[in-house]
Amino acid sequence: VLATLAWSFLPDGALRSAAFILATTTWLMTLTVNLSPFMRFDGYYMLADALGVDNLQARAFALARWQLRRWLLGIATPKPEALPAGLQHKMLIYAYITWSYRLVVFAGLALMVYEFFFKLLGLILFAVEIIWFIWRPIGTELREWQKLGLASVSRRRKLTVLTAALLLSLLVFVPWSDSVRIPAILEAEHHTILYAPEAAKIESILVEAGQSVAAGQILLKLQAPKLEDDILLSEKRADYYRLRLERAATTREASADMKVAMQQWSAETAKLAGLKQQRERLLVRAPFAGVVVDLADNLHSQRWIDSALPLATIVAPGHATIHGIADEEAVSVLALGRTGRFVPENLQAKAIAVEVTSFGDINLHELEHPYLASVYGGALAVRQNAAGKLTPSASVFAVGLTPNSATTAVSRVERGTAIVQGKARSFARRLFDNAASLLVRESGF
Repeated sequence: VLATLAWSFLPDGALRSAAFILATTTWLMTLTVNLSPFMRFDGYYMLADALGVDNLQARAFALARWQLRRWLLGIATPKPEALPAGLQHKMLIYAYITWSYRLVVFAGLALMVYEFFFKLLGLILFAVEIIWFIWRPIGTELREWQKLGLASVSRRRKLTVLTAALLLSLLVFVPWSDSVRIPAILEAEHHTILYAPEAAKIESILVEAGQSVAAGQILLKLQAPKLEDDILLSEKRADYYRLRLERAATTREASADMKVAMQQWSAETAKLAGLKQQRERLLVRAPFAGVVVDLADNLHSQRWIDSALPLATIVAPGHATIHGIADEEAVSVLALGRTGRFVPENLQAKAIAVEVTSFGDINLHELEHPYLASVYGGALAVRQNAAGKLTPSASVFAVGLTPNSATTAVSRVERGTAIVQGKARSFARRLFDNAASLLVRESGF
């Protein structure tokens, strides 16, 4: 309450931002955790009071273990306590949700303590967390099953459990899925973005978006007043040196200045030619025949622009190309010639049949296509360094895909997902590969 009041009166700045975080996010997160009934916080006692059950966790866990033994093994042990049917169902649901919640929390804590300490100590603490909080309760329950007598379990019940275990094994060990999803962008094979060569003023715009242009056609005329002044001054100096040179050639007394005048005239003429070439570059031309698919907003005569503003995008007729980014797991199951389809984010666009044509040899340290970056709404997690470069957060590789021959040029960059057929792998195989990769990567202590 005090932080909310302070946020209302403090001026903008770090202190007001801190008051806002304390008044909103911090207490909401604290309240959310504290109200969770799955750990012994206030929410647990509130739920116990609402159900009218003292010592809720212990009684619910005992009831859940009794029910689990009946479901899996058919062992008819006495019920821990007699309860109304409705309350019993609520306690069973609470117990199973709490077990699932604690499994996730304790596994997360194990990973956290591993990351927070140096490798060897982190590995020891990770093992302690897994053994003490996860494996120990499971082992205790398995020993209890053995005491209760597995030999007394009926043959039909054993067959049912074995069948369920077999089906689960099939799901885990049989390779079912062979498709790989790759973030990708579709763009014209030949395209370019045009910029002004330097800061200049627009004199005239000679093209519109969607217009076809020829190679070398002038799209925009730019003007740099300082450059025009420099050209005018250089022309006057060149004329002056030329007159001196003519006089030196016709007057015997001035013949001694002829060599100096020649050097000055030659230097000024070369400078003038360079300035005119610089002015020629202010005529923004199409580098090849194509279509203007994008023109910068609010372009008009007499507007000043700088060299960082994209003026127009030219797309050449022809096929499109697709650039994908795949992680290590995806690259390991892909191969040249594999086929699939590219599904654009734009729901109005159609999927395109594609084929894998190339792989990057090395891990990408810098993302060349910002459309795929998470900071711009893409699917690839990146970090932005001090220089503004985008670096992928994980090891990724470039994948080149070629659309089928029926694909025509695209009018803009389309972001989407390439779904490609890969070598089928089971869930167990993927888990083993990831674990082996983690072990090799983290064994450097």
